[in-house]
Amino acid sequence: MDKNLKSLIKKVYRNKLYILLMLSLVFTSFLSAQTRRDTTPGGRLGGGGGQEQTPELILGAEPVEGYIRAGQENWYIVRTTSVGILVVETHGSEIDTYMEIYDEHQEFLDDDDDGGEGLNARIEMYVSGNRTFHVKIRAYSDSVEGGYTITARLNPLPDARELTINATLGRTMDYGDEHWYRLRATQRGYIHVGTLGNNVVLKMEMYNENFRRLYTSNLYGDLTNAEFEQFVDGHEVFYFRVQPYYEDGRGDYRILATYDPYPEERNVARGNAVNIRLGGDPFRVYFVEEHESRWYRFEMPRGGGNIDTFTTGHLDTMLYLYDRNGEQLFYDDDSGEGLNAHINERLTQGTYYIEVKTWGGGIGRTTLKADLIRN
Repeated sequence: MDKNLKSLIKKVYRNKLYILLMLSLVFTSFLSAQTRRDTTPGGRLGGGGGQEQTPELILGAEPVEGYIRAGQENWYIVRTTSVGILVVETHGSEIDTYMEIYDEHQEFLDDDDDGGEGLNARIEMYVSGNRTFHVKIRAYSDSVEGGYTITARLNPLPDARELTINATLGRTMDYGDEHWYRLRATQRGYIHVGTLGNNVVLKMEMYNENFRRLYTSNLYGDLTNAEFEQFVDGHEVFYFRVQPYYEDGRGDYRILATYDPYPEERNVARGNAVNIRLGGDPFRVYFVEEHESRWYRFEMPRGGGNIDTFTTGHLDTMLYLYDRNGEQLFYDDDSGEGLNAHINERLTQGTYYIEVKTWGGGIGRTTLKADLIRN
């Protein structure tokens, strides 16, 4: 074959490859732009109607119907013009919804999975006036699809009653009521807020000063009451909303807030262990940072005996027992009441150490007791 003809064929072939490459890049860029548009507030649209603009949720309006296909994200706009608590929530039972909220600058603000009824999502947040928010709804699992409805409303700021430490406040809960309380923490320590009584089954939610929900509790109280225990740094404001656990709940109850100052102990290592006396009164153990340990040292007297040590409280605790050289002798997780730990073992005379930890590195407080049992 002529050399010039062969060169021409190669040039044409290279040009074809170049054209195909450029077309591929353009197509990839287009898909990328579509993907970015589909996952950016104000981009792909939702509401289940296939509309080409982001639907707006009108405050207080009837529920808007939506449909999520596998892997789809639906976007909505919510506008507020006054101060209050914005509540956006989904309704329905077809799919498990997941919600995210962004501000005007597409900055992430909050998300929620099952804060609403059943598997529905709900976000409550304090708003200060003229604002625009972007709401993203998707299924918790990308492989499912189904319908839902979504609403938005602006509730007025609650008229909250002030809680005074160690002062019990009595109230009557009627059908459909919600009672709000406000507590100002002034010192570093633990606050405990709980309801008292057996006339109505209650649930309680805890919010920060911007009305962002922190926790929902019906876990630690007895069969009818709810309570919270929270470490505070001081000069913080918290709000508590109490409601009937069941829709038809009504009756009298009381609410009480107590405060327990935090002792500045730093016995987080064996070398800083606090000396304790076997048979003494139970005492509080505090965890203010994740994955902390608290260490205690005791003497087993001449003749030896059984060490009987255990925790009590709501924390999931673990106990470790060491000899004077730091060698682990015994360990327990849940042999005590509930999620508490309990060790009862025979020891000879000598120096020993107890290490207290929380499962998963939880923060909170527990109570430790250590007794000597002679045979």
